[in-house]
Amino acid sequence: MRALLALVLTLAPLPASEVVVELKTVDGEVLCTVHSRGANAAEILTEIARKTEREIVGLDAEMPKEALPVHLDERPLQYVVQTIAACAGQRAHVNISRIELEPDLARGDDPKAFRDQCFASYQRAIRAHPLSPLAAQGELVLGTLREADGDLHGADLHFRNLISNFKDSEQVPEALLRSGLIQERLGEWDQAREQFLALAGLNRKVNPFEARALLEVAHCMAELGDSRQALHVLETLKTRFPPKLSTERQSQLYVRARALLADIKRNPDSMKLAAAALAEADELGGNSEWDADAMELRAEVLARFDKNAESARAWLAYSQKCRGPEQLRAWVNAAQQSRLAGDALGVMFVQRLARGTRAESTIASLVEDARKEIGLPAGEADSLGGDGLAEARTLVEQEKCAKALLLLEPLYQRREERHSSGRLELVLLYARALAAEKGVDAAVSELRRNLDAFPDTASRKQLCATAGELYESAERYDDAVRAFGGQL
Repeated sequence: MRALLALVLTLAPLPASEVVVELKTVDGEVLCTVHSRGANAAEILTEIARKTEREIVGLDAEMPKEALPVHLDERPLQYVVQTIAACAGQRAHVNISRIELEPDLARGDDPKAFRDQCFASYQRAIRAHPLSPLAAQGELVLGTLREADGDLHGADLHFRNLISNFKDSEQVPEALLRSGLIQERLGEWDQAREQFLALAGLNRKVNPFEARALLEVAHCMAELGDSRQALHVLETLKTRFPPKLSTERQSQLYVRARALLADIKRNPDSMKLAAAALAEADELGGNSEWDADAMELRAEVLARFDKNAESARAWLAYSQKCRGPEQLRAWVNAAQQSRLAGDALGVMFVQRLARGTRAESTIASLVEDARKEIGLPAGEADSLGGDGLAEARTLVEQEKCAKALLLLEPLYQRREERHSSGRLELVLLYARALAAEKGVDAAVSELRRNLDAFPDTASRKQLCATAGELYESAERYDDAVRAFGGQL
């Protein structure tokens, strides 16, 4: 009889689902213990919501039904909820009254959305554990993500946070290097030099970037016009770190050419020496890192030797490698060199590239001279084919959006160079063309990205209204209502 009873007890099924949730508060933070057996994620999250007296929003009926064994002891409530939600392919946000769920990202979603989620995850981890040695690596990742999105100031802030908050971290040398390179891209040569000097002077047994730091110190000094000191640093670099690779030799030659160009007033022979250094660097082959510098140097050297037409072409090539103020400067120089070469059509071609930017007004007098030279009346529209934006607008109206995107893409990449009203029109037109070719989500993503670039209420309303119209056309009426209401 006892044997039969033992067999029945052995075969008796365990409870279908069991969830134990316990809460305690330590130093104002809610800690959560969860043990589950046989319960799925939805059941566990529902029980947590009940015990914490929070509303649960976004619980998906299609959430996986598989049992989720959980054994978490005294973990922060936010961590527990996010971990369980992640096991079910959901993202969770916990506030004082609600647990909000939404589907996690999946294949085919916008790569920027993945970067944004990664950024938010690292940022939360750093805020939760600001003194952890791993927080230094987190700051480096955050800076990398910001830089990938083109936010150079934001990226530099994270690199500087790492440098100041984690002075003994192994990531400090890389952070100094990347901060200095960002300052160079921003044209802040004094600040860049300070970062590279700090990198070169690091008191470390191993400093993998010391040679690069000395090279960039010389580069900054050449840009600042201190040619003698730049050449001295280059000689020190050559002595302490003799170049072993052709790329190392090439980099030093490009910096040397720039320093020699800055030394022309003191030494007239520097021009020939700069041309020789540039020619030697070119013989070593292509170098993507220095392509833009090489084009700029070549343009300046050619101008010094009065090869104006070749210089204009070099400035145009350089303009394709840079953005912002440097691109505007390249266009102005290209127009000036074209004018000196007697190439009136070249000047007008540059004007079309610079249309709608500050460079256009700078070269206006050159354009008028060029128009008179070839017998065109002053003040008429550009006779080289008109404004690309106007052509794209016509193509969108004709529902030829693929061709419109080809015209709009280069204009959109330089949208920050336009005045506010022209930039807004460009963004809206680009979004409409993008919606037709790549879908409403891609278009709304670009509208959302541009919101912060328009601080005035009227422009922001127009961006939201356009998103609403695109959603409405796609029969996504709930999204359209939110967009028309200003939620983009």
